[in-house]
Amino acid sequence: MRAMNGYAWRPYHGTAHGTRVEGDATVWATRWWNAWFLRRFHWKKIAILRPQIAHGTHYRIGFRTTDGQAFVMDRMVTDAQFAVRIGHEDCTFFALSKTDGHEVPLRVVATTHREDTHHQDVPLY
Repeated sequence: MRAMNGYAWRPYHGTAHGTRVEGDATVWATRWWNAWFLRRFHWKKIAILRPQIAHGTHYRIGFRTTDGQAFVMDRMVTDAQFAVRIGHEDCTFFALSKTDGHEVPLRVVATTHREDTHHQDVPLY
């Protein structure tokens, strides 16, 4: 995985349905006080997602937690596919089109681990 840096997650108040990814029961439950630590050192499982849009189209990545909070990335991307970390809890991921803000369908390509060399060129957000 190519870990991507220099982006931030902003609150999202829209109604994107997204694609639900099952959590990883082998890691500790996420709490406000351990989230950064877990994300950085213990979330080894990842999901590879592919947006169902034309290659090179700009879109924004987002996610919704099990408690309903949603966030979107502060920048647009054009990646053909991307990876996201999986924590203990289930999470719903979505993508929003730059042109009209509508939801872009996502397909789960694989669920694997960060050390998987098959997906080494996939950006990890």
